[in-house]
Amino acid sequence: MVALLPPIWYSCFSNFSDHPFELDGKLWFTVEHYFQAAKFADPQQRARIYACPSPMTAALMGKDRSIPIRADWDAIKLDVMRQALNAKFDTHQQIHDFLQATHPYPLLNYTAFDPFWGQDKRGHGQNQLGKLLMERRSRML
Repeated sequence: MVALLPPIWYSCFSNFSDHPFELDGKLWFTVEHYFQAAKFADPQQRARIYACPSPMTAALMGKDRSIPIRADWDAIKLDVMRQALNAKFDTHQQIHDFLQATHPYPLLNYTAFDPFWGQDKRGHGQNQLGKLLMERRSRML
């Protein structure tokens, strides 16, 4: 049985959540900012994404292909996300504890728009974000 809680309770697991962390010598506003900036080798593009006023703006800039992404992006993107999530949960004890309290339930990133990071309501998709969160949680137990 899965306990159903209001979605706002889980918003701390979102890459858009307002939980800043330090990584690579900078204070990042959100996981989304860090992840999207990491796609680019161009330091100017990384700086523009870092300075975005919102995670949505960072996400949109990260999807812009007028500047090419790193050649190794597909090979490293899971590790980049893992590093950002670890930094976020290491920094904020309250969400660290909340993630731990979700044990033993599965964590699913429901989205109809990104079959790599999530899955739709029919169960199609890889749910890589959910898997990384559960991986993190298992190391905390």
